[in-house]
Amino acid sequence: MNGPAGRVAVVFRDDAGRSTRLTPVLAGLGLDAEPVIYSDARAAEARDLLLAMDGILAWVDPLAADGDRTLLDTILREAAEAGAWLGAQKARRIAVPRDIMTRRAS
Repeated sequence: MNGPAGRVAVVFRDDAGRSTRLTPVLAGLGLDAEPVIYSDARAAEARDLLLAMDGILAWVDPLAADGDRTLLDTILREAAEAGAWLGAQKARRIAVPRDIMTRRAS
């Protein structure tokens, strides 16, 4: 492979060194990772970056004191409609069989 297989945005409210740990892992998979620090105040800038990506991994707490994910979720849906794959998409929750949940509750 001559270059990265795709560009992936790694979205956080604050980086705290997370992207430093993720970048080599994603590079090992042939992906070029780009950290995106998200805030509602910078949503337009984040939108432009995210719409240019092949994939997006979003780790943004929806219950944080500094805002919810309402605006970010709108941007993520727009990016998905434009063809980006999402690593955190509310509409694609994993179904857990009822018997597993029953066993956990016991």
